[in-house]
Amino acid sequence: MNYTRVLKRGMTGDDVRAVKDRLVELGYLKTATHNTFGSDTKKAVKSFQKANGLTVDGIVGSATWTALFGSSAQVEPSEKAKRMCEIAALYIGHPYVWGASGQENPTNSYIYGRNQTKADADRSIKFRDNLTKAGVTWMRCFDCSGFISFLMREVGAWNSREDCDGLWRRCTPIGKAELRAGDFLLRGSDTDKTHIGLYVGNGWCIHSKGRDVGVVKEPIDKSAGYWKYFGRCSLLQ
Repeated sequence: MNYTRVLKRGMTGDDVRAVKDRLVELGYLKTATHNTFGSDTKKAVKSFQKANGLTVDGIVGSATWTALFGSSAQVEPSEKAKRMCEIAALYIGHPYVWGASGQENPTNSYIYGRNQTKADADRSIKFRDNLTKAGVTWMRCFDCSGFISFLMREVGAWNSREDCDGLWRRCTPIGKAELRAGDFLLRGSDTDKTHIGLYVGNGWCIHSKGRDVGVVKEPIDKSAGYWKYFGRCSLLQ
């Protein structure tokens, strides 16, 4: 659908519905059950505008429309990117271990041997032991950048391992509205990226989140402002 008119609260139409569906996909709006631009839609538009450096007025003009439906949003992810998302889903629930990048069935000595405090290692061991008690007989372990590095190796994008900053250097920065499956989401600062996840589409990501929860799938806006940087890795195009 092409941009044809300025949309604001109280209006109805197929273009309003398209905006609402896109806001749901990006995680700014919970549901889109009708074609009316209501107060919830206005609030979602303002949140989207704020996150993407646009004028925050709750009105969908040409700039906001382009941010929502820019040409990049219409491009299909590469086969490597799509495969990476498929593989990532297989490891939801697997344990987080600092410094790990896909090691199988981590032992106590392996976990304690990582560069982390004993208290942190104990948390990873507790999570692993809970999986074992639940009947899990095989698992892999990852930290956040180790998870992304592992997935890239699995799809043949490279044969290496890098930390969050190294992975970010391989990305072209993009706006949140440009995200497509296979893109990366990061936390931290301009000079020090501290956490990374994989965008899998429809407002969701998969990441090795922490020692107490392992690898999880969750909405990218589960916590406001959690992800601050968005990138498209050149090795996955």
